[in-house]
Amino acid sequence: VDQGGSLTVVSTTVETVGAGTATTNGSTVSVRPAVGFTGVMVTQYRVRDMTRDPDREIEGRVSLRVSTLPDAPAAPRAEEVRDQAVVLAWTAPGDGGSPILGYRVVAEPGGASTTCVTTVCTITGLTNGTDYTFTVAAQNAVGWSPASPASASARPDAVPDPPAAPTVTSGDGTVGATWQAPANHGSAIVSYQVEISPAPASASDPAVQQTTSTSATFTGLVNGQAYSVRVRAANRSPDPGPWSAWSGAVVPSAVPAAPQSLTASRVDTPAGGRSRSPGSHRRRTVHRCWATRSPSPAAG
Repeated sequence: VDQGGSLTVVSTTVETVGAGTATTNGSTVSVRPAVGFTGVMVTQYRVRDMTRDPDREIEGRVSLRVSTLPDAPAAPRAEEVRDQAVVLAWTAPGDGGSPILGYRVVAEPGGASTTCVTTVCTITGLTNGTDYTFTVAAQNAVGWSPASPASASARPDAVPDPPAAPTVTSGDGTVGATWQAPANHGSAIVSYQVEISPAPASASDPAVQQTTSTSATFTGLVNGQAYSVRVRAANRSPDPGPWSAWSGAVVPSAVPAAPQSLTASRVDTPAGGRSRSPGSHRRRTVHRCWATRSPSPAAG
């Protein structure tokens, strides 16, 4: 108990290694954080009363939270592109000694700003087919960090809708397919993938074709075999759109060859059908004819 005398601060000790320095003039304690230090700096001090009895000294501690702006985050990464949106992620930066409260993402071109709570954030309201870059800044109780470097370019997009099932026609060992361009809310359609099932027997006749038109022809098919075709559209999105429904089945076939080695015979005609008695009734001559196809000569 102070009985009218004075209390004197007799020593100070910084307990947080490397945090800075502490001094006293006997009545006050001065704490100076080291340059670049952030966090909690703990300083111990001892006080002696007027008796100057060391056994009566008491000690106390001063805890000082040293904060600064957060570090600039690393460049954000585009994790996913969506219809008019991009999903970004980044690594949390140093918090400057004060918990990070949130982030701010800026999209270019346009400069639109989005506030995010965590290090994964969906940026919406973008224009499909436009290339964007993004920067991010972190906020703590002191303020906003410098902006990060710009991200790599990312382009929001929407895949085309599935086309209607193709219309198919058949020929000699061939199947042709045509279709209408589907609805599309993203970047322009640049190509189509067309698939036939079952696949052609030869590897030189692929089961999947790529084309920029709305028609395709498959060759190397087996006459008499039923085939179906489906199609999907691709634009500048990373993945193509959904497949259409399969077309109805169509069967390739060849035109029959012309008959060969025709033969004919005449039957049921009296006297060969060449004479009749005077006054006799005219009789009808009936012929029966048919054609046969001679076997092909043996090879070799």
